[in-house]
Amino acid sequence: MALPVKKLKALVDRDSKMKPFGKAPDHEDGGKPGQDHGGEDHEDDHEDEHEDHEIDAEKIALIEKMLGEGKGDKHLLDLASEVDDDHNPPEWVEDEETWDKAKKAVEDSGTEPDDLYALVTHVYKAMGGETK
Repeated sequence: MALPVKKLKALVDRDSKMKPFGKAPDHEDGGKPGQDHGGEDHEDDHEDEHEDHEIDAEKIALIEKMLGEGKGDKHLLDLASEVDDDHNPPEWVEDEETWDKAKKAVEDSGTEPDDLYALVTHVYKAMGGETK
């Protein structure tokens, strides 16, 4: 079955409103969807992937309970074993500010952990802290 000339012309003519899918709408900046036009900076939806997360005393108590049950992260426990008051923060800490916040959060939580730095290390990680 042959298409009428008018419809054939519509399929060929890029700007025709009769085209099956129409013309792709332009963005406000004059470009097409999915194109980067430079100029204006486009911020990532995740402003800072390393941004620290708030943690409350209840979460700290849960982490402490997990550690008491022997369910701690082995890698973090190994890192925590290297921490002492003379090497604080340890060299593997990527973000000293988050480490200090984790220590303060543990101190302020009222917990009395068996292994302070195992708890601080797990809290540091839970707050978004990265290791080197």
